[in-house]
Amino acid sequence: MITKIKNKFFSLYNAVTSSIGFLPSVIALSFLIFSFLLVYFESIGLSQYLRSNTSLWLISDADTSRTVLSTLIGGIISLMVFSFSMVMVLLNQASSNFSPRLLPGLITNKRNQIVLGFYIGTIIFNIIVLLIVLPTNDDQSLKGFSVLIGILLGICCLGMFISFIHGISINIQIDNILNGVYTETKRRLNTLLKRERNNNFNSKNSENWQSVHCHKAGYFNKINIDGLKEQMDVLETNLKVIPTLGKYILPKEEVFLSSKELDEEAQKTLLDFLLFDGKTDPSNDYVQGINQISEVGVRAMSPGVNDPGTALITIDYLTELLAMRMELDDAEFYPSESENYLLELETVNFKEILYSTLVAYRQYCKHDVLLMEKLLQLLQYLNQQPVCTGEYEKVVQEQKELMKMDIEDHITNEKDRKYLYQYL
Repeated sequence: MITKIKNKFFSLYNAVTSSIGFLPSVIALSFLIFSFLLVYFESIGLSQYLRSNTSLWLISDADTSRTVLSTLIGGIISLMVFSFSMVMVLLNQASSNFSPRLLPGLITNKRNQIVLGFYIGTIIFNIIVLLIVLPTNDDQSLKGFSVLIGILLGICCLGMFISFIHGISINIQIDNILNGVYTETKRRLNTLLKRERNNNFNSKNSENWQSVHCHKAGYFNKINIDGLKEQMDVLETNLKVIPTLGKYILPKEEVFLSSKELDEEAQKTLLDFLLFDGKTDPSNDYVQGINQISEVGVRAMSPGVNDPGTALITIDYLTELLAMRMELDDAEFYPSESENYLLELETVNFKEILYSTLVAYRQYCKHDVLLMEKLLQLLQYLNQQPVCTGEYEKVVQEQKELMKMDIEDHITNEKDRKYLYQYL
């Protein structure tokens, strides 16, 4: 029962924190609490004290205060509508010109969420202050300090609007969009590499292990690893997760292997640790980042766009990311809390990643000498890595053979072919 509650909480926490409205809601709630605190201090004479003891500039007319607050509320609402109309334009352009897969990263941009939260919070604050400023001029009804704070927040909104416009003008550029995806994907790979260097585990022979099957369909987006590490000690078993993150799971598909026979209740408990959704979540997996970059490059070389410069940039980014991926194992390992049992997570193997990435490029780039050269340079760089031995070397050589076939079939100029052959 406790395990199910923990899993429900884990699922709810991930759903809430990944929502675009989470951060704006937290900021708006903070402003609401701040406004109530200020109302309390105003009720015990804060403005009267400041007016009598300091030269602080406070509005001393109730009608002026109400007019200023009303103007600020209407102006900031208009500012908010205009700002996020621009966001919609950005998203539409990114989707049509680059790739729809880029939208989740752009929508969840923290800068935009902070601006939205600050706008909403300022509106809420000024509404609360407007409600407590009565249309009389006695000292108890004048909330001069609260009105001053509302004015300062309105000025801050203007400053954030300028910053927002600057950010939009930068974010709409494909170079910056690609760099953002590349940086985030590289961060995920570095995290895995750092953790893998501190581990020294090997895959266990799972030939005769019990299979656990899923009973519902959906995209496998997250896994409660900490919960599974505890559960392995409870069940006294090693576990292996078969599907990779981002994969669509069909009903009755195999998802777990257990070194110990488990009853139906234990199997259901294990399945609760996997989170399924109706859509993929690119924020959880470096493979999704690699796919996003390659999709932009392929779209750039489609006849409708024809932007080889962008395609070249994407190949540069992919070269480094694929070289980093070569340093990773094809599985992730997590010991249980007692370290007596081991959890193994399957990952997309390097051969599949490299093939799926390059096959899309070859479809649109096989007639372009410069892009074929860039792809061959990518393979040459991978071949020069210290880890490129054995199976990895074989995988890279297979891709070179495929590239050679495309060159022979689609590059008609003999000198161009000889120029490209130097990389093979």
